[in-house]
Amino acid sequence: MKWSRSGEKVILIRRETNPDDLDGMIAAEGILTSRGGKTSHAAVVARGMGKTCVCGAEELEVDTKRRRMTVPGGQVVEEGDVVSIDGSSGKVYLGEVPVVPSPVVEYFEGRMHPGADDADELVEAVHRMMAFADRKRRLRVRANADNAEDALRARRFGAQGIGLCRTEHMFLGDRRELVERLILADTQTEREESLKALLPLQRRDFVELFEAMDGLPVTVRLLDPPLHEFLPDITELSVRVALAESRQEPHENELRLLQAVHRLHEQNPMLGLRGVRLGLVIPGLFTMQVRAIAEAAAERRAAKCDPVRRS
Repeated sequence: MKWSRSGEKVILIRRETNPDDLDGMIAAEGILTSRGGKTSHAAVVARGMGKTCVCGAEELEVDTKRRRMTVPGGQVVEEGDVVSIDGSSGKVYLGEVPVVPSPVVEYFEGRMHPGADDADELVEAVHRMMAFADRKRRLRVRANADNAEDALRARRFGAQGIGLCRTEHMFLGDRRELVERLILADTQTEREESLKALLPLQRRDFVELFEAMDGLPVTVRLLDPPLHEFLPDITELSVRVALAESRQEPHENELRLLQAVHRLHEQNPMLGLRGVRLGLVIPGLFTMQVRAIAEAAAERRAAKCDPVRRS
């Protein structure tokens, strides 16, 4: 994995698409991979997030250990060097390239309207195409959305509802520590305290999602990730433990984390501890999520809104 920073802007550069690295993709302003294609995980997720992405730049040699990449001709780009990527052409530039807001993006986000003084011919053409598609469409398409922002974007594009809301994406970022506490809980009391802390956060997630999709159906998938996604990287954690032991420094928490990572590590996460099996390992998890969904729906009902479309 490699990060290039320009001020607060971050580009995530990696050898191949990695479904586990959602935190990195969320933090990144852009994504560049040397493997993959237009239908790879990185491309699909980046498209949903509205992030610039270039996949399958096969001429780049990404060295994840040294955290750098080599471009054709032998030039080496180190971590911290600024690069710019063009998602339309697939070109990668060394250094910061001036950019201007896309009028088409502004159109889809509702900030640009046909006929406006700053609307160009491309905006007019896209508007005509979208209007034609709306008149002729027959399929009732539902989109993926993991939060209210995603849902609002899908609704602007004409989605007839949410076909998949992946709740595991709601537990990343600042909430990861709460999930880590839940996974590591040794007693029922510790587990219940962690679930109690997560409940209001989940309820607010669903209130915002149902508000964005008011009157349209939303299909929610309860938490379904390999648990090690919420724990520190096994290699980095092993190094921290080894260094602490060599320096005779306290490392009880890191050691406990490492033991949990080893216990939960899966060779093939797609066939491992997911779905019903996850609910058995962490009792109360799905109960908390279902309660959050029901309470959010009730809150929207009380506000005279319709969180579930009536047929």
